[in-house]
Amino acid sequence: PMPNLSANPGVGAQARATRVCLTPTPAPQHLYDEHYVCVMVNGRTFHHFVPRGEGKYLLMQDVEEVPSERSASFRWSAPGVGEFRVEGDAGSVDLSIPGVDVRVRFNQRVPWGGGRESGEGPEGWLGQTPFLPCHYFVYTMGSQASYAVRLRSWAPGPELPYAILQEQQGTGYLHLEANYGSNFPSGWVWIQGVSQDGSARFISVGGNFVIAGIETRTWLTAFRSPDFNATFRTTDGDRFFGVEYSREAGFARFSAESRWPLKRHQAARMHVAARTNAAAFGESIYVPTPGGFSREPGCQEAHDAVLSITFEHVGKSKKAKDAPGHGAPYNTTHIFSLAALEFGGKLLYT
Repeated sequence: PMPNLSANPGVGAQARATRVCLTPTPAPQHLYDEHYVCVMVNGRTFHHFVPRGEGKYLLMQDVEEVPSERSASFRWSAPGVGEFRVEGDAGSVDLSIPGVDVRVRFNQRVPWGGGRESGEGPEGWLGQTPFLPCHYFVYTMGSQASYAVRLRSWAPGPELPYAILQEQQGTGYLHLEANYGSNFPSGWVWIQGVSQDGSARFISVGGNFVIAGIETRTWLTAFRSPDFNATFRTTDGDRFFGVEYSREAGFARFSAESRWPLKRHQAARMHVAARTNAAAFGESIYVPTPGGFSREPGCQEAHDAVLSITFEHVGKSKKAKDAPGHGAPYNTTHIFSLAALEFGGKLLYT
């Protein structure tokens, strides 16, 4: 498992992301041989590897080793570093690594499927097959969160004093997800955003995935709002087109349309564009590989992207004023600031 916590505060805040990444080993269940913590804040990146044998990852319920839409409670901890805990709809992060301290509290989980008992997850029908080498689980797409971050000078020993360089705290919305399996994708683009009021949420990942021994270019995108939900997957037969991206230029854009009438009553077509300054990407983050964590090439993230999403709808809107002509096609556009844009693996070289 690789639980990823991205704390995305509203306008005016700069604290952006905390990660706890775990690489499995053939040891007894729930034990892992590498534990890596990465904190990105204010354009700075802090890395820390927990000494072997000290990190612990425990599920709090008698369930399978991997998380699920219905049951995702766990606790990760390491001496001298802190803990990352999820219990039902709430959780907490208390981490202290050289150079930075992070405290996060979150609640009011917003599951992928819209309800804790739905059982729906990002993978769709393919998740019920043995063909996926890398599974994908989204715990929440926009929980209420509060955070406190303290940047400090590094001291070589706990008995030595250190200087506080910067402190900040605030509230925002939290996205939490995990990957687990036998192989990470060879290259990927990841986009995630939450609207300023937290009512609309977006997630998209695309890249080179090996499914049933064949490398394929796969895309998955989801949008959630009070007015409508939309999910597009290449594995469902949905068509993705106009796909362009570049880490060097700092952008990703694509369009998607559903081939299925039951999906089209929500949104027939979607256009997505995310852009940031190429200089906004942080240094490379370690990612799981068969030989352990590596950042050659790893992945890089920017956390100040502007994300534009436009839907071409068919049928009548829930809001009559949005559907002139009583059912005529109409468009809606959503703009997210402070969105996350990530390039990983061989797509870092685009």
